[in-house]
Amino acid sequence: MTTDFDLKYRVAREAATLLYFGAEKEYKQAKARAAKTLGTHFLPSNLEVALELDKIAEENEGLKRKERLIQMRKEALKIMELLDAYCPILIGSVWRGTIRQGSDIDIAVYADEPKEIVNILNAQGVKISKRLGQP
Repeated sequence: MTTDFDLKYRVAREAATLLYFGAEKEYKQAKARAAKTLGTHFLPSNLEVALELDKIAEENEGLKRKERLIQMRKEALKIMELLDAYCPILIGSVWRGTIRQGSDIDIAVYADEPKEIVNILNAQGVKISKRLGQP
């Protein structure tokens, strides 16, 4: 007999698999697709999916993943030091320690003039892949 807990776990694992292999980009869509695939309405929390995603990444990437996490955190620290005046905050998978192949470094900063941040980073040769909160 399949329990509600089992179904929720299976949905979390399936959603994590979809995220890991790039079939989905967002947790909400991954959970909905996984539940539909498994024929249930039970949805796990984002934390439950993140824990499964972490397990899948560890299974597939092993020790190289830890080395990459250390390198990404060192890069994040350098960037945060450049932006010290703007109270940078490391967020996302690098902060949580749950990186996977394709993870990027997410740093939140708060500034009245976002162009100031961009100019500082560009002057130091930092690659910016995505800017949120800009008009």
